[in-house]
Amino acid sequence: AVLTGPRSDRLFAVIQRELETIIDAQVGVARPLVTLAIGGPRFDELKLAAVRKAIERLPDTLHYAEDYTTQALDIRNTITHKMMQLSPLEFEGILRPAFKQDEWKLIAVGAIIGFLVGELQVFVVLH
Repeated sequence: AVLTGPRSDRLFAVIQRELETIIDAQVGVARPLVTLAIGGPRFDELKLAAVRKAIERLPDTLHYAEDYTTQALDIRNTITHKMMQLSPLEFEGILRPAFKQDEWKLIAVGAIIGFLVGELQVFVVLH
């Protein structure tokens, strides 16, 4: 979602801005010499090429970063710990929106199962 979502252009703009800043910082005082040697437009083209290459490799890089951050932040245990601290009412408040869309299906299935069990009970009692 970060790379392909509706606001991914903002991420790419931040990456471009940061990489250009880093490249300019690395060139530092030699910038006039570099622009004299290869030309200002060519230097800008090289910066854009570096940005494109970084963005091209971003999906693979984020894959490794995702694994690392999941381990480093211990997200699973943090969420488990925080969920256990919730009261039943707070827990329901978090869980209910996930099922709200399909709640009618749960009620319908429960009604059908209840009806069938009731009919089975009547059948067993009468026979």
